This record gives sequence, C-alpha cells and structure tokens, in this order.
Amino acid sequence: MKKILIVTTKFPFPLFRGDNLRIYNISNHLSKTNKVDLIYTGTKENFKKKIKFINKIIFIKANKIKRFFYIIYFFMMGKPLRVGYFFSSEMKEKIEAIHNNYDCIIFHSIEGSAFLPNTFKGKKILEMTDLLSKNYLQLFNRLNFFNPKKYLYLLEQFILKRYEKNAVNWFDHVILVSSEDAKYFSSKIILKNKIKIIPIGVKKKKKIYKFNTKNKDIIFIGNINYMPNKIACYEFIEKIMPKLKAYGLNVNFKIIGQTSKLLKFDLNRFHNVKIYNNIKFPEKLCNNAICGIANLSVATGMQFKILEYMSMGLPAIISKKCYGSLNLRKNHDLLVYKNHDEFAQQIIKLNKNKNFSNKLSKNCYKKISKDYTWTKSLKKYNSLI
Repeated sequence: MKKILIVTTKFPFPLFRGDNLRIYNISNHLSKTNKVDLIYTGTKENFKKKIKFINKIIFIKANKIKRFFYIIYFFMMGKPLRVGYFFSSEMKEKIEAIHNNYDCIIFHSIEGSAFLPNTFKGKKILEMTDLLSKNYLQLFNRLNFFNPKKYLYLLEQFILKRYEKNAVNWFDHVILVSSEDAKYFSSKIILKNKIKIIPIGVKKKKKIYKFNTKNKDIIFIGNINYMPNKIACYEFIEKIMPKLKAYGLNVNFKIIGQTSKLLKFDLNRFHNVKIYNNIKFPEKLCNNAICGIANLSVATGMQFKILEYMSMGLPAIISKKCYGSLNLRKNHDLLVYKNHDEFAQQIIKLNKNKNFSNKLSKNCYKKISKDYTWTKSLKKYNSLI
C-alpha cells in the first residue's frame, strides 16, 4: 500500500463536469489498494462531508485579490494566465511541508503543475487529460473578429503550448486521454515514454432507451459555463431546431449540467428549451429522448457526455470534431455528422426508424459495457504509481 496525494484546483464535486468525474474516479480507483489524500484550493470550501474513499481532505482557501495579482505575475513570467489564476502560495507552502509523507503525488490538470515541490523524490504524475492550447486555438478560430476574448485566447494559446511541452520534462509520467493529443509532443523517445494514454470511462447504468415516435427530447449533458458547450447549445437552438421544425419535428431541448444564473435565464427564453442544474441522476430526464448530442465545434480529447449517453443505451449524434479520438464505429456505435443538414436528418431518422434506432442503442450500450468502464480505463494507473 502506497500513500498518494492528489493535488487539484477543482474539488471533484458536483459530478457534472468531465474533469470532476475524472479526478473523482481516479481517486476512487487508487484508494482500493492505496491510502489517498486530496488537497484542493478554492475561494470557498465546496464539500464539508467526508468522502468515504478519501483518507484525508485538505482545503486551502484562495484569495480573489491574490488571484488577480498572480494572473499578472505569471503573465510577466511568460506563464499561462490560467495557471496564475488557480495558483495559491498557501497551497504551495502546504504541499512543500507535507510532500515527504507521500510515495506518489498526482497533479490534476495543467494548472496543478505549478504546485510541484522541487525536492520531491517520489513518483510525480501530471494528469494533464486534455491539451488546453489546442482548445484555445479552436476557440480563437471560432469566435467573431470583434469579440475581445478571441485575442485573449490566441495569446493564452501561445503561452500554454510552450508550457505544456515544458511540463513533460518535470514529471515521471504525463497522462492524456487521447492518442491524437500525444502526437503534439516531441518525437524524442525519452519524452514519448513519459506520455501515457488513459482514456475516460463511465459508470455502467441501466439501459433506459425505448424507441417511440412520440419521443421529442434531445439531450445535452455538460458544464454550459464552459465556452465550447455554450457555443454548441446556442448553435443547436438557433440552427438545428428551426431545421427540424421545418421538417415537421418539433423537439424539446433538455440541457443537463451546470449553468450560471444569467446563462440559465438567457437560455430559458427560447421556446422548447429547458435547463436542469445539478441533477444527480440525469438518466431520469432521458426516458423520452430521441438521442443525446455532442455537437461541439471546439473539442479536444474525449467528450464524457458521449460515453454518458451510450452508458444508458441512448443513441448519440456527434460532430466530426468530437469523433477523432474515439475508438467507436460510425453508424454502428454512434452517428457522426459533417454539416447541419446531415445533423438534422440523423435526428429525424432516429425519430422515425425503429429498427435503426434500436440497433444503434443496443450496439452502443454493449460497447460501453465492454470497453469504457472506469475500472478498465484506469487499470493502467496501478503500474504508474
């Protein structure tokens, strides 16, 4: 049994975000044969109850004024603004004080890398998961010329790209969920050997999908405050729903996840759009669904929402951008569209064609149960620690 410290700037609750689910399940998996502690920072303590599989939870309160200072400081040092925003000197000092108590430290996401102690002699793992620099470049290309965020994303992308490549040198292992992202790094053997691909998984659920031509719900699961998800939701409302209505299919768009109060208010103004915040069991809202969608135009790594749909046997329609990192068969395990017209036609086909829809549901549920459980996905972690 080894003592493991997990360092994160995002507490693993609520479990509606892919990154939260990722670190929650890593902690749970490793705790079965090891003693796992977790340290996190935030402006407020998110969870005061004990998580049964975590030995000890350490909370370090972040100061909002200091966060602004660190953004400026990190920028002047040529480091990402995002890393500066999540930095805490108090957290850094606490980890320096306790790091010798552990055999292995896992740093969650690129911003967690800033807390690496210089003198730690145990196993150092960076759970990078996705490449944020690729994500930011896509956002730059996607946003309007007059949107000031466009240029902020461009600047941050340049800094992040260099920082991500340098970070590989600081750790024994760097974890990504997609082999496509691994191609981004140097071809030097010594660096390639450090990078490990450990895909995301999903908790197996009861198969809830039942075909019915009266089904009218389209499901989108995710953190809607996250810009790519926000763009995808508005695009479906403004581009796809009118197309479906013109074809005689008047759907209900159910958005399940996290949204700010302002964003929820704005989305609720659209007809046949309903927002559900902080739903513990999203499958309860999917009984009358035609499909789940991942219509992202900005995407890196693997999208957890796709596996979530498939884990309940719900047919999934995804964009070509989301498909690149998946070991799933088009028109067998899920549907992939190239343009808005094809997207709309796929929804209509699922609504009308019973045999096709049921076959897709059966195939996706079987595939997830076989290849994408958390136990199978995270098995490789055992040999790394």
